[in-house]
Amino acid sequence: LYTGISRSSWLKSVKVYEFIQKYPPDKTLENNLYPGSWINASFATWIGEPEENRAWDALYDMRKAVQTRGVSDEKVMVEVYGVEGSDWFWWYGKDQESAGGDRNWDIMFREGLKNIYRLIGIEPPSYLDNPFIGSGEYYGQTGGVMAESENVRWFFTMNDNANDDYGPGIYKYPKDEAFFPYRDIFDLRTYKVGETENELVFKLYFGLLTNPWNAPLGFCMPIINIYIAADPTIPKSDSPLFKAANIKFDKSYKWNYCIKIAGFPEHGQHIYTVDGKKWNVRVVALRSENSVSIYVPKSIIGEHKGKKWAHYVIIGSYDGYGPDNFRDISPKPTQWTFGGNEIGTLAPRVIDMLDPSYTGETQKDMLSSVDPETGKLATVKPIIVDGK
Repeated sequence: LYTGISRSSWLKSVKVYEFIQKYPPDKTLENNLYPGSWINASFATWIGEPEENRAWDALYDMRKAVQTRGVSDEKVMVEVYGVEGSDWFWWYGKDQESAGGDRNWDIMFREGLKNIYRLIGIEPPSYLDNPFIGSGEYYGQTGGVMAESENVRWFFTMNDNANDDYGPGIYKYPKDEAFFPYRDIFDLRTYKVGETENELVFKLYFGLLTNPWNAPLGFCMPIINIYIAADPTIPKSDSPLFKAANIKFDKSYKWNYCIKIAGFPEHGQHIYTVDGKKWNVRVVALRSENSVSIYVPKSIIGEHKGKKWAHYVIIGSYDGYGPDNFRDISPKPTQWTFGGNEIGTLAPRVIDMLDPSYTGETQKDMLSSVDPETGKLATVKPIIVDGK
């Protein structure tokens, strides 16, 4: 193909920069440029999990050793290009699993790295003798290796009612085995708010955190929406940004910021303002404690310390094809939909929420406050978090 192009009288092959030099761009992208990935418009399947990060670090060490030695021998470089193939990083981590398991891939990758060291006359690092696979923690991607911060100062903790992952009290789990054990996996148990020097931290504990669809962030069943009424002087709203939740908010506490989190980053790893501006946030899921932690830069959301903010914490069932990624509610449970919808299109798609019992109304009361005759949606109230 390339030979044919080079010999053609009517085609000319050029490098990208050569084309841009001759035909400079006349437009600028105003929105985010999404990753040029063929799967989920995200690089998450190749990066972010501990196994993948260890493999990338090992690859970097090897390339640095080759460059330091000034090696360009074709035999060596063929081996280098072999271990730089994307398939190695595709199979690392829990988001993709090969039919026979990932252990053989791990062995071949490490042996390939060792072989390159030997070819350039260097003893392979001892860490290549140890498997890269086997971690159970999952991390979100915003540009580097991430871990849960240990220096969080927690200033708010609230337990939610257990076993109330039934929306207005009548919702039933879908029937597909992905929803086994048909309880707990949408059940918010505890909500914590804290801070590090540069970030606000929101941590949610569930009855059970599962990942049957191998989402990159380590969980896939709940979709988390947190709305925060922080500053009455900036744009605010009493309607959700993601309206498919089918709820309204208390007019006394109109929100300024919305955090949307899903196990698949392209569907939720962001914080939004009322006018739709968005930024990435950092997410850490720990299956060992059934928790999801969200790290939001203070440069975006501001300081919570010394201020009372209203928080709406909404849990839905994630559906990659559903409206705003919420799963639908049917009259009766089906393979993929919840059951218990007795009011049609006005039914809230909320499975659980942080219950502000101090108001005298329960989750069941608020999510049942729909009026089909007038078209009035269910109105929910927030909890007040004092940033002490």
